Amino acid sequence: MDADGPAGAESPHPPLSRLGAMFAVGAVAGAVTVVALAVGTDADASARVFSLGALVFGAALLGWSTAVLAGRGLEAAHRHLETGSDWTEAKSRRAMLLLCAFGLGGMVGVSIATAIA
Repeated sequence: MDADGPAGAESPHPPLSRLGAMFAVGAVAGAVTVVALAVGTDADASARVFSLGALVFGAALLGWSTAVLAGRGLEAAHRHLETGSDWTEAKSRRAMLLLCAFGLGGMVGVSIATAIA
């Protein structure tokens, strides 16, 4: 048994390549959105798109912490109620980490695009 659970259990961490890819996708999406809104003469484009990235990051961070705190209980509830769901704490943590990377990438992309423009 390791720190993350019993041996053979699925990892709660996505591969770094997927995290990096989600960060890059978020950065490109944020930068492109800022440029597109700025061309449309939206003076607050940077603030709006940065806020959206922060919203995604914050919601994903809340989801990740919920999975950490209550994940095993939710798994036990699914088994007890025989829901047939394959939801697991590890899968939830991986998904929330990917969304965190996307939101963080969006915020960084907006910041870079704003600094360059």
